[in-house]
Amino acid sequence: MSATTVPDRRRVLVRGELVHDLTELTTGDPGFRLVLPTPLPILVLRERTGERVDLLTGERRALGSALCGPSTRPWAVREVVGTRVTVLRLRPEALVRLGITDPRPLVDGARELASAGSAAGLEPCVDGAELDRVLAERATARDEALRRRLGAAVGLILAERGLVAAVEVARAAQLPPSELFRVLDRTLGTGPEQLAAAQRLRSTVRDGVPAGAPGGRVLAVLGALRTLPPNELARLGLDHGVLELVLRHGAELAAG
Repeated sequence: MSATTVPDRRRVLVRGELVHDLTELTTGDPGFRLVLPTPLPILVLRERTGERVDLLTGERRALGSALCGPSTRPWAVREVVGTRVTVLRLRPEALVRLGITDPRPLVDGARELASAGSAAGLEPCVDGAELDRVLAERATARDEALRRRLGAAVGLILAERGLVAAVEVARAAQLPPSELFRVLDRTLGTGPEQLAAAQRLRSTVRDGVPAGAPGGRVLAVLGALRTLPPNELARLGLDHGVLELVLRHGAELAAG
């Protein structure tokens, strides 16, 4: 992950039926880039197969276009130089509407589009509205109550940078806390604390470096978190052991 691993990128806010926003990347460097956690599902469309690295275990996996659930920790990704990649952050109910019956394996995971239900067969495209239209045509019908509650819950987490308690998220969704846990587990595969922690970590790193910053700068910001006490690190979804593994594997990638 060399210091020059900064892909050309363009982000577009879509806010369509299923697509929240779109980022178009074209990689000009053979190194790895770091991908930060997010409480939203992700659809990644690639022209050519890339490589995804779990910074917790060091496991490497070849990965083409894929549907991913929310992520709770940083990952590393390497694309073939010159490859066009379209990254769509999806609305919270998207996994269910695209035919994913159990989203839990997709949390910090990915499913190749060939086996990803209604999302299969899509190609990279800069037109977010067109991709949203195609996805909406393939998706199941909208459940207005579910959409409203998930939108309120995850919307609060995004708006408040993850600095919210589960009871506040439940209040925003107009659900009892126990029912909120059930709804989020069924649709996103995890609970409100994990989603909020993912957004806290994302926002913390973004305060130090902008989107598209070289991986070395992202690792430096993550390294500074070593000074946090355990309870503060836990609010970011990490502990010191996990953080050291992420930093070690990230440094190994940077060293080539």
